[in-house]
Amino acid sequence: MFSAMARRSIDKGKKVMILTDRQELMNQTHFALQQFELNPAKIIAGDTKYTEAPCYVAMIETMKRRLTTETWKELLKSIDLVIFDEAHKTAFDKIFPYLRKDAYVIGATATPIRIGKQTSLSKHYTQLVESVKIQNLIDDGYLAKPNYYTVPVDLAGVGMYKGEYDTGAMGKMYSERKVYGGVISNYMQICPGKKALAFSSNIDSSVELCSKMREAGLPAKHVDSEMTHEERRSILEWYKTTPNAILCNVGILTTGFDDPATEVVILYRATTSLALYLQMVGRGSRVTEAKKEFTILDFGNNMETHGPWHEDRIWSLDKRPAKGGVAPHKKCPKC
Repeated sequence: MFSAMARRSIDKGKKVMILTDRQELMNQTHFALQQFELNPAKIIAGDTKYTEAPCYVAMIETMKRRLTTETWKELLKSIDLVIFDEAHKTAFDKIFPYLRKDAYVIGATATPIRIGKQTSLSKHYTQLVESVKIQNLIDDGYLAKPNYYTVPVDLAGVGMYKGEYDTGAMGKMYSERKVYGGVISNYMQICPGKKALAFSSNIDSSVELCSKMREAGLPAKHVDSEMTHEERRSILEWYKTTPNAILCNVGILTTGFDDPATEVVILYRATTSLALYLQMVGRGSRVTEAKKEFTILDFGNNMETHGPWHEDRIWSLDKRPAKGGVAPHKKCPKC
């Protein structure tokens, strides 16, 4: 979508900039633009050389740091079309004052949500366009059909921090109650041998889950943001090339990661964030020739909190979306 918009604008003599919040997303965008025979200039940390081009891709934090000099301010003022990827994130808000008032701004996101004290999206955007719903994409064969399995978890003793569950307390509770045992037994009963992504609340919790899986003979590895770029690259390559791999992670794979072969999403955490819930589950939704369905193992009451991933939601620039209908799901009576 970005590439087609950029192509049309450049063909009209306009200048385009696409901003992301993750290195992986920037690289994916750069590659996609090249497929449209565009040669975008990359604005990257450590390289302050100014390059004149019709199209730019950059990480938002890198661009914000450049705006301390007039050269880069003038560059941003020259842009006719600005596209923000993952536009629901507040990191992009600081760029708006530097844009021309007549510049076109498109904020792309699958989760147009701002909550609490976050600035409303309506401050920066005048219209919300929903091109298609998840259920339509499933019906048309573009996304995989989800199968839900939920295991109730008592979260009464887990405190809150800034509107979200305390990740340290949650991880400790999951460890003390040996919730990992239920994850392993349910995985081996429901979807044995299938490629899976597991999302945990913190690093210790993810490492423990990974360790217990390996003790059970499962091919599991852990990845987090504190690893070096080379370590992450190596582990992600292992995951993509290993048919029955299980990859435990903390936050790092919610966006900017795409492996259509993923057949199972394990939610080894609870979250109050609808956006995070949708992003985690969405990692398993891509289709392949051999994969038309995927499995969700929910160990955090997330579907009860937010509803099914694929249900219709009425999105708004001003508030959380309203829920639609309720999809059937299976609750494990033994766990």
